[in-house]
Amino acid sequence: MLSEKQDTLTIFYWLGQWIMSGIRSPYEVVCDYSKAILGAASKAFCNGRSLQNYVNDCFKALNGHDEYLPTTYIRIDVAHVIKIFCRIKHFSGIKNNSLKQFYVRGIRLLLTSDTFKEFNCILEALFTIILSETDGRCVGKGIIETPSEISRQLILENIRGLSSEKTLIYDIEADNDLTFYLNDENYENIDNYIHEEGISYMDEYLKQIYEKSKSNSEIEGDRLLAYFLPDLAKTLLRLCKDFPLWTNVMRKKFNSPYNIASSVVVENDFKELKTQILKFEIRPMTADKFIITHLNNIESNVKLLKSSLERASQVSKDNFSAENTEKKNSN
Repeated sequence: MLSEKQDTLTIFYWLGQWIMSGIRSPYEVVCDYSKAILGAASKAFCNGRSLQNYVNDCFKALNGHDEYLPTTYIRIDVAHVIKIFCRIKHFSGIKNNSLKQFYVRGIRLLLTSDTFKEFNCILEALFTIILSETDGRCVGKGIIETPSEISRQLILENIRGLSSEKTLIYDIEADNDLTFYLNDENYENIDNYIHEEGISYMDEYLKQIYEKSKSNSEIEGDRLLAYFLPDLAKTLLRLCKDFPLWTNVMRKKFNSPYNIASSVVVENDFKELKTQILKFEIRPMTADKFIITHLNNIESNVKLLKSSLERASQVSKDNFSAENTEKKNSN
């Protein structure tokens, strides 16, 4: 698709024409965190369902209602999600890098959760830590640990040995679609947000998790908690409204063989196209010239791939012939 317009309807029209040409809907789709692309993919591949309805259907399937399971597994690329985690505005200006590392890696535990139960456990623990001013032992209750202390130990135990987020992020250019997810203007009052009328099953679930964690955070401990960061709850709550798209909890439901959702191959192809192939071209350029240049690049890559496959096939044949010769000689 080559278009100056990148809205849901335009992308949906293009995908619809693609489907009408006889192409079967894909079993799995991986893209960035663009609402336009996600919404268009949901409408085109899942019987006209909006993105919100798609997420709600996935949530119902997680709760045992498999009849709501969509036909196509829509996932968000892992590198784009971690990029969002690292750009959360509450981490900017924090001089203590350990605090940022703790939360980025903690949120990454949500991303790699393979089951709904695991996701639920990690999310509740994170909210409890975020909202707690104290941890340690309960005041006046001897050796009983506070929920925030138990949650902190749980997260620390799970993030030990977890690699730096930089190892999972390739070179992603600035994306305007990330702005919405990093802006808290529409959610200044988180309590009003989770208590609004007409909430969905997903909203009700997140409301229960948040309120349970908030209740746990009010249990006073005997020491100050260094990870207290209540404003982070707004962003985390909003991101979790789409958790079936960026975590692994739906992978088994769709029988996907891929542990990580990645579009790195496509991203690298376009990076090569923009930084190397079009490096000396005059821009802006006409659409037809761009398409011809892009097709020539694809054709060159296909030839290289074909050559590699033929070489590998020949090596395999030679090895097979050598093994047969050795068997005949041994007999």
